[in-house]
Amino acid sequence: MNRKYWVGLSLIPGVGSLRVKRLIEYFKTPERVWRASKKELVSVPLIGSKLAQKIIDTRSRINLELFLRECKEDEIHILCLEDSEFPVNLKQIYDPPPVIYYRGSFKKEDLHSIAIVGSRKMTVYGRRVTRTLVRELVKIGFTIVSGMARGIDGNAHQTAIEEGGRTIAVLGSGVDVIYPKEHGKLYQEIIQSGAVLSTYPPKTPPEKGNFPARNRIISGLSYGTVVIEAGVRSGAMITADQALEQNREVFAVPGSIFSTMSQGTNELIKKGAKLTTSVQDILHEFGGLMKEIKISPRGKNLKYTAVQEQIITLLKEREMGIDELVGALNLDISKLNAILLELELLGLVIQYPGPIFALN
Repeated sequence: MNRKYWVGLSLIPGVGSLRVKRLIEYFKTPERVWRASKKELVSVPLIGSKLAQKIIDTRSRINLELFLRECKEDEIHILCLEDSEFPVNLKQIYDPPPVIYYRGSFKKEDLHSIAIVGSRKMTVYGRRVTRTLVRELVKIGFTIVSGMARGIDGNAHQTAIEEGGRTIAVLGSGVDVIYPKEHGKLYQEIIQSGAVLSTYPPKTPPEKGNFPARNRIISGLSYGTVVIEAGVRSGAMITADQALEQNREVFAVPGSIFSTMSQGTNELIKKGAKLTTSVQDILHEFGGLMKEIKISPRGKNLKYTAVQEQIITLLKEREMGIDELVGALNLDISKLNAILLELELLGLVIQYPGPIFALN
């Protein structure tokens, strides 16, 4: 029963998550909010006479049963804040949205999400960094969250899909409004490999003011946010700020001091964001968390490969540096790093500065 009224509150212009929180605290249930008189509504902090009237006008012209039925027919799913399936990470931020609309599916493993954001004007460097980091993160088992924008965002989603991983796109429009339009194919692929979601009701156009608010959802769904190429005043920088406010980790990929696309990321590093040149830089911030959630490489079983067994045998003898391991195994360093990373996440290997590797 409450679901209907949660949805009703989400349809009222000007009633954002903080005002909904105040209303629920005062009236205890969304149904009582929906049925409250104007006199009752204006007695709530942050709800003035004008907004109280807007609530009354909205509920008088909306048929909630019809709205819910149309969503179901359009395969638009709805989760309310009190639903057990509501994303845990998002529920923990200080101003979680009361309702999210989505197409696709959420899975338990989506708890382990990393946001990848960056410039719409992606450079060759930005594309290469995005693909490298996303490939490794997906291989480990992370779900990739981004905003389906042109440039870095779209590339992050596409790489996750190509690698057989899960990905979630957060829109600044209704979940049934594809923006940008050229991402129609990507939109369908994301639905098959995760979810497209929005806090805005269906049919909401992609208005400029919607995007800063949606950025807090991107960061809120994720353990941390990785910024790859960003101007000083950009949506990616807003997402980083939101992540910090939510007490989430922020990672920034350094770039050329001569590139405007790296001014934002370089500035984030100056302010204390984790300088990120490899996926290991991300994972080191989640060392304790990795053991707690027991995240493991997607699609892998616990049987060791021949190379993994060789590494374990070598490290039984003594600690070894990366160059020594490259020489002993005759492997490309990028491939070796990926294998060592898997062994770290399985709790078998520890990396020390150097980098030096030892058995755990």
